[in-house]
Amino acid sequence: MTFSNAIFDFPLLSLGVIVLAVLAIWFLLRHRPPSPFIKGGKNRRPRLYVVDAAAVDARRRVVLVRRDNVEHLVMIGGPNDILLETRIPAPIGTRHRPETAQPPAKSEQQAPAKAQPEAE
Repeated sequence: MTFSNAIFDFPLLSLGVIVLAVLAIWFLLRHRPPSPFIKGGKNRRPRLYVVDAAAVDARRRVVLVRRDNVEHLVMIGGPNDILLETRIPAPIGTRHRPETAQPPAKSEQQAPAKAQPEAE
């Protein structure tokens, strides 16, 4: 019985294919195109919110979108999207404080007023 080198070629060939596949995947992950989303993740302050949405019919929805303390009413889902109303000021309680604003220090906060006894 003689052994030929052909028996050892298949494991080496399959190992080579696996190594090439791993290298190809690594190359694709390393050199993929940039993401269409803005980078920054949790560190950046979001500027765009969907405040509310309501179904008009089976295809269309009315969406209230807030951007930089201004709300816009948009109808989406039909043959074309329609801007129904724009530049609606956001309610005062829901507005964002500017990033530079610092909360007041404890010394600046007002102490609760003490009740004065009334003179009779």
